Amino acid sequence: MKTIQLKSSGVRPCPRCNAKRLSPLVCPECRAIEKPASDAFALLGLRRSWGIDSGQLEEHYAFLSRLLDPDELSGRGEEEWRVAAEAAEALSAARRLLSDPLERGRYLLSFYAEPENRERSTDSSEFLTQVMEIQRSVSQAEAEGDEALLAASRLVAEEKLASALFAVGQSFTRLEQTLTEEVRAAADALEAAQYWGGVVDELRGKTRR
Repeated sequence: MKTIQLKSSGVRPCPRCNAKRLSPLVCPECRAIEKPASDAFALLGLRRSWGIDSGQLEEHYAFLSRLLDPDELSGRGEEEWRVAAEAAEALSAARRLLSDPLERGRYLLSFYAEPENRERSTDSSEFLTQVMEIQRSVSQAEAEGDEALLAASRLVAEEKLASALFAVGQSFTRLEQTLTEEVRAAADALEAAQYWGGVVDELRGKTRR
């Protein structure tokens, strides 16, 4: 099994053998298993951040999954098997959550107090005008059977999505530097990214690659 660097994992040592752990779910030495915690980042041994390394996420997931493999837990009692199954399920759910940049962003925002009664940027006249322009172009393209116009609309939507995701990353970077007023900017950027993601998905189904 590939060894994972545990020096800076931030997880307390195993209560059974005092070994370093990547995740509170399972000890790599004695295979002691704990009931799943609620923090998806902690479950995968990752720093709480929007800009996580996807390769590291997959590496940690593979490592922890092997530790929770039934073949690695032979001879355990029924209760430990049940906890191991819960841990494996929680690990998979955490991976799905953190692999999706929009879901990861919304999850991160849940750790912050979002300002109340804010005016969302997606309610601005500029944003609504952009939405209407895309909708008009798509309706026209579908009515005329114009695949070139559909493809052009898709390209615009993809550019909007990329721009919104870039803004999300910038806002969360500033949040991680303790500028908590960026909660509003992060929430707005996520809303925009979610919208453009939906437009892109719809147009991908209507255009040829």
